[in-house]
Amino acid sequence: MKRLLFTAALSLACGSAPADVSVRLIVTEQDKAWAEGAARVVLEWAPRIEAALGAPAVSNRTVTLEFKDMPGVAHSSGDTITISTGWIRRRPDDLGMVVHELTHVVQAYPGRQPGWMVEGIADHVRYFTYEPAVGADFKPRRGQSDFRAGYLPAAAFLNWIDQRTDGNLIQELNALARDGKMTEAWLAEKGGAPLDQLWGEYLREAHEPKEEKPAPPTP
Repeated sequence: MKRLLFTAALSLACGSAPADVSVRLIVTEQDKAWAEGAARVVLEWAPRIEAALGAPAVSNRTVTLEFKDMPGVAHSSGDTITISTGWIRRRPDDLGMVVHELTHVVQAYPGRQPGWMVEGIADHVRYFTYEPAVGADFKPRRGQSDFRAGYLPAAAFLNWIDQRTDGNLIQELNALARDGKMTEAWLAEKGGAPLDQLWGEYLREAHEPKEEKPAPPTP
């Protein structure tokens, strides 16, 4: 496997300190072009994710993107994101999963946290910041979608609660998780009702017919 170093670096103001990011690629020549595009996403979005989560900026962070022939899509551990070569060859348009895994790198939560909430936060960054049109169009399926399964249903549910409260939910959850204190009980108190009740309200609202605004009169 040929090792390539992507030498570009990005410094953007994020809070009071610059976020300096570099990317190391472990990739074969066949997937080099896709990997370099993914590296550019990392360089641009690392400071944006820190800002979205309200996370402290990390100076001189090096993120490794390692490409392997493996099942699945991708996973992260520490500052390393491992990506399936088979997946990117079948879905070369899926740079959003890089943003999802990069969010996990930024999260770096200690200990065990509610998994669906961790994945929901990562997909909230992906689908409501990086790919907001997908998040806006998402409608959970009754009887099939479950927020405790994580990912997009959880992200959309968190977004709905965020809109009902003070608009700072994701940053609050991130701060709690970094202290090992993110719980379903806290979220239920924030939302004002048990989570299953809130989920039912969200489903009803999501499936209510949208009222179309009348077109303005023609002058």
